[in-house]
Amino acid sequence: QNFEGEEISLQLRNYDKARVLYITDGKAEFELPSSDDRLYPPALSFHDELEGETISSQALSRLLQKIAPSAADEGARIALLGVHFRARDGKLILEASNSHMISQGFISHESECRDAIVPKTSLLTLMKNLPLEEEVEFAADENLFWVKTSRLLFFTTLIDAAYPDTSKVFDRAKSNSTTIEVDKLAFRSAVSRAMILAKEEANKPITLEVEKGLRIRAKAENSNAKEDVDVAQISGELKTLSFNASYLSQLTSAVDRDQLVLVFGDAAVYFEDNNSRHLILAVRV
Repeated sequence: QNFEGEEISLQLRNYDKARVLYITDGKAEFELPSSDDRLYPPALSFHDELEGETISSQALSRLLQKIAPSAADEGARIALLGVHFRARDGKLILEASNSHMISQGFISHESECRDAIVPKTSLLTLMKNLPLEEEVEFAADENLFWVKTSRLLFFTTLIDAAYPDTSKVFDRAKSNSTTIEVDKLAFRSAVSRAMILAKEEANKPITLEVEKGLRIRAKAENSNAKEDVDVAQISGELKTLSFNASYLSQLTSAVDRDQLVLVFGDAAVYFEDNNSRHLILAVRV
């Protein structure tokens, strides 16, 4: 739309070991670098005879909402830049981690999905385009992960890496633990208020003190905040741990329960609902 002529010309040329796309309209001329087309994933088509598994789009979308945010955005091992899909014992399991928090969830589904790591950025795009209520098809092969709806064929290349075993991390987190039960809305509201000060620090730390109740503390230069949160139940010994406030707010919002059961280990906090579990490692302050 930025060209004045009614017709434009596009021409791909090889120039000094590089490929350049020339766009002209007779007066204006643009030279744009291009990548080797062999790097582009093989195109799929609605007309291809794709053999996938059928799953509820609503169930898949909700599970992705719970798990995908825990995957790393940048600066981490390549495997952690995606969500790990695997099938075990009649369940489709998804897990993600950025080395500071871990999320794992499942759908009861007789799946033959191969182990695959799907890029987080691709899944965030997929989540925006999944229909609300529809049966969709999906599958992963050696190089691609694809999802097919009535109006969309979505596919992305996989991350070629080995995903780390996170099961032992969950087991260790619950040893020597202290457990409390709190109202989710009240807890998240208190965390949000404390985060106002915590945002000034690099890892957004807030401190959770568990003794006879729960106290949340935050501080910044020349500023301090503290708030007591009502606890329905408590068991275990005194714990004082600090966590990234953004991670706490983000992952507790994904829990489908009105009451949060927070399990504090020696260096982490753990919580779960009917089909997902989450762990956040403590930070030093």
